[in-house]
Amino acid sequence: MAITKSIVEMMNGKIEVESEKGVGTAFTVTVTLLDSDRQGMEEDDIEIRPQDMSVFVIDDDRIAVEHAKLVLEKVGMAAEIALSGKEAAELAGRTERTS
Repeated sequence: MAITKSIVEMMNGKIEVESEKGVGTAFTVTVTLLDSDRQGMEEDDIEIRPQDMSVFVIDDDRIAVEHAKLVLEKVGMAAEIALSGKEAAELAGRTERTS
């Protein structure tokens, strides 16, 4: 949440939290974006294909990384998780050797 708040503030936006015990919490992020001159895809544009991507999620909060993995996999991305920088480095080293 702290990272999200920092990003939103860097974009001159705001984040609001509404919470009710036993019901849940709603987060609302508001940022003002400028209109783009872009009309459509051009030849040089890269098509983003989530099913061709993989993501490495690193956080010491097991629930956070497992939730992130579920969300990413729902959109078709492969996701690996690690609970520490050390674990991430070890996993990355193994992945590099097998590639």
